[in-house]
Formats: sequence, structure tokens, C-alpha cells
Amino acid sequence: MEEEKIFGDKLDYIGQFVNNHDNERFLHVNYNLDRFKGALTFSLMFRGIPIVYYGDEQGFKGANDPYCREALWPHMDTKHELYLYLKKIIEFRKRHTIWNNPYKVLYQDDHLYVFVRGDVLCVFSNSDNFEQTKTIERVPYPDGTKLCNYLKDECVIVNKNTFTINVGISETKLYERRPS
Repeated sequence: MEEEKIFGDKLDYIGQFVNNHDNERFLHVNYNLDRFKGALTFSLMFRGIPIVYYGDEQGFKGANDPYCREALWPHMDTKHELYLYLKKIIEFRKRHTIWNNPYKVLYQDDHLYVFVRGDVLCVFSNSDNFEQTKTIERVPYPDGTKLCNYLKDECVIVNKNTFTINVGISETKLYERRPS
């Protein structure tokens, strides 16, 4: 990768974020919670240091600076859908110590990105218009390995170093190994 030529092994120390204090928020530009959840999950599972900008967990959708700096405290809600979602993803990330595992791309095209980090296989769709079915090859798990989506009750079994997945519109999946 070009980044590795520039940063060497230091790519894991670069901050990854979706929103920040200088730009309009993701939800201001594209109010699609599934896409936003996918972007947040990507920043938490990809290489680098994840940075979650305050208010993302509350679904803030401010415009350009200074409107992207909404006040958090009158609006803080620990039962907000995004707060609970981020809590769940962060717990998953910690349980799998994602930062201790190498990153390897298994599949990529214009609408689907699949990579693995240890026992975690991450699937991200950016399609707003269609579902996809893909066979993922060169899976680094032995035949018979059961991979289950942490975000939805579904599992696949690795067979001949491949498995087939169905991915919904703007869907994110985080597969983890489970006993067969």
C-alpha cells in the first residue's frame, strides 16, 4: 500500500475519525443512520487510533463550523440508539483486542469492503440501492469454522477457505468465530 511506503509500520498510530470540530457532520450531509453506523464502525475496526467526536453518539447533525459544535450536555441521552450502538461496538473491539491483530483485506470493490483482524471479519457496504451476495475467498480460517455476525443473528461456515455472504443496503457486519 502507498500509505505503508510513507508511514512504514506507523500507520497504526494515525487517528481515524468520521467527524471533527472543523467540518459539517456526516449526518448533515447524508442522514442515513445505517451509513453513519458503518462509518463509525469502520473507524473503530480499521487500522489506526479511532476518534469519536462528541455528539456522534447523540446523532448530532450540525452544519459547518461553528454549527458542528453543538452543546452536548443538555442533550446527553444514554438510551439514544447511536449511544447504545457505539457502546456495543466498543465492547466488541475491546473483547477482541482488535489493535493487537494484523489487518488484511479479503475483498474490495466500489460497494463492498471486507477485511479481517484476527478472529474478527469486518464487512462494509456503501450501497444505497441494492443488496449483494458475494463469495469471499482466501479466508484465513480452517474449514468448518463458524463465523457469526455480532450485529445480527446469522452465521456462515467456512468451506474450502471461502464463504458466501448476503449484504443488505448500507449494511455493516462484524463476524466472530464461534464454536461449531
